[in-house]
Amino acid sequence: MVGYNDAHSIELDPNTTHPVIALLPEQDGIEDIGGTLRLGSYPCVLDKSSLAYKLYGEETIHERHRHRYEFNNDYRKVLTENGMMLSGISPDGRIVEMVELPDHPFFIGTQAHPELKSRPNRPHPLFRVRIVQDADYIYRDEVDKAVAAYKAEHGTAPSWMPNQYFAALTNMRSVGVMGDERTYDYAVALRAVNTVDFMTAEAGEIPFAVLQSVMSRIINEVRGVNRVFYDLTSKPPGTIEFE
Repeated sequence: MVGYNDAHSIELDPNTTHPVIALLPEQDGIEDIGGTLRLGSYPCVLDKSSLAYKLYGEETIHERHRHRYEFNNDYRKVLTENGMMLSGISPDGRIVEMVELPDHPFFIGTQAHPELKSRPNRPHPLFRVRIVQDADYIYRDEVDKAVAAYKAEHGTAPSWMPNQYFAALTNMRSVGVMGDERTYDYAVALRAVNTVDFMTAEAGEIPFAVLQSVMSRIINEVRGVNRVFYDLTSKPPGTIEFE
């Protein structure tokens, strides 16, 4: 995005001319780096306009760390000028904890180790996004295939074709059964609307058979989901977005 072909971490390439990942200034010149790890839980303040904030749902978070090298603050200006968002910063403003690309569907980089706070029955917020990405792909794929089949047979798009449709991951979890095992997983909501001006909207009337196919694929292909709902709310009283 900036054109620094040799951009690197000095841990891996000490001679790089663009050390975007480096030691903190106070560690420069220290030869015995034993005991200098940034270790344990540290707070981070999220930009409220960031994807990270949407995933976490709160402004101040705490993440676990185990590293010595940090984002080099000398590159803050050039990276933000070229489209990168510094979406998570230490409370004192010294350390960049998270970065993302607002124009990318999902590009988040973090200094922390989210895997250390993730559990099989409680995935970390940065991992939960994979659930909704996979569910949304299946939803769009099944609707697109149904629309294409209708067009091939009738020569025109079906009247039920929605203006906007997407899958959303809810915060609700419930008990389910998969094979011989009980599960405790998330519910995915499917949203579709028909609208002229997006100021008002009616719930889309996607055929039940299509929704059944979407549900079956999501349940069987997306780990962490055991229920699928279809949102019938119009706008108003609801909104098109699912937040």
